[in-house]
Amino acid sequence: MKITSRLAPLTLALSCASSVHAGLLLDKDQVTLGYRNYYWNEQSLDTDEGYPAKTRREWVDAWTLDYFTGAVSQGWALRYGMAFAHALDVSGSADEVSNLPKGPSVTRPDTLSGTRTAYLNYTTPAGPGAIIVGYGKQSRRSHLYMDSDTRILKSTSTGVDAAFESERLQAYYTRFFRYTARNEDGWGSPLENFFGQRIDYVDYYGLELKPWDNINVMLQSLTAKDYLKEHFARISVSPWFSPKTQLSLTHGQQQDAGHLFETTGLGGYAPAAEHLSTRWTEARIQHSWGGTTLGVALNQVRGGDYNRVLFKDDAGYWEGSGNGWTFYGLEDERTWTVDANWNLAAAGIPGLRIQAIAKRSSGARGYEGFARHELATVISYALQKPLDGLSVVLYLNRHRADGEIDHVERLVSVTGPAQLERKNVMRLYLSWQKTF
Repeated sequence: MKITSRLAPLTLALSCASSVHAGLLLDKDQVTLGYRNYYWNEQSLDTDEGYPAKTRREWVDAWTLDYFTGAVSQGWALRYGMAFAHALDVSGSADEVSNLPKGPSVTRPDTLSGTRTAYLNYTTPAGPGAIIVGYGKQSRRSHLYMDSDTRILKSTSTGVDAAFESERLQAYYTRFFRYTARNEDGWGSPLENFFGQRIDYVDYYGLELKPWDNINVMLQSLTAKDYLKEHFARISVSPWFSPKTQLSLTHGQQQDAGHLFETTGLGGYAPAAEHLSTRWTEARIQHSWGGTTLGVALNQVRGGDYNRVLFKDDAGYWEGSGNGWTFYGLEDERTWTVDANWNLAAAGIPGLRIQAIAKRSSGARGYEGFARHELATVISYALQKPLDGLSVVLYLNRHRADGEIDHVERLVSVTGPAQLERKNVMRLYLSWQKTF
């Protein structure tokens, strides 16, 4: 690629950002320029049929430009964002590149460019809160679905949203019908199952209620039309005698929802079955003091593997402690998680945070000698003035899994979010942004 073409997105972004000082934007409008530089080194220790992980050694960067209006007219607002991402270097020992689209070879992936956000919303006061409605392409997040943000560019979905928000109550509804994967550009593709059959839409609705200051209740239901449905319920309580302690109980379900469900099976990803009814339950306790938070959670899966995604290109999401390097989501799998978070601002180092997470599971049905565990560390530092806007994150993970299928209750090795892997992971994230 010619150096002039590589610098073109940067030149465009800088010229757009500089227009702020030329007085071209309306009052209250904002332009945010961002840069990301990611280096990943992921070594798969065992790539046989039972442990189908990939080796990744990729260095990529991206420029982003986001525009947000003030009030175009009473209550209306517009967000528009574009991005450009490309490879700086990909090792010849890599099996795949996951931040960018496939190219002529693994070491020569394609670039990403184009619109990532185009969203119009309207806000109006309503009693003690506000009603917000919107339509367009953006990155969405909820308890049961999230447009993945684990790559240099987020995935996005196109659809409609409506919500009521107040201090004690939030009620919301979302429906989307097109999806742009995190390593794709363009305006998105229709949703499909693994047989290529069209899924008309995914919709979800929910309620978040805070009846008292120390109690939170979260409920959500989701449906991928004629394919899958999911439910989520969580209650969190901080006892009056220990306000810095939080107890929570969460329950989730995943079920088949119609004629698009692949009853004939999909190999290791999903066994042949007329119906799906997977359940998971989690109990968690955490306590905070100073800049430290310690937590312990127990997660149990029943009724089947928690391994399916909502449509073929979905990256998968699980808001629970069973979501680690992989999903700890095999039938009867029981997972213990211990995590610690430190905010070192109290120690005189503002912007520095450290997180350590340890997981261990056992009991997965259909495996002999099953166990998996991991130790993850996240060190993040948000630089202070005059370098505010610049941040560095180091992510390390040592993930191990063992187990042989018993050829009785499980006939093939699992693939998909809950597959067994053996990996050493190092990811380095450098990010910068400035709002004009």
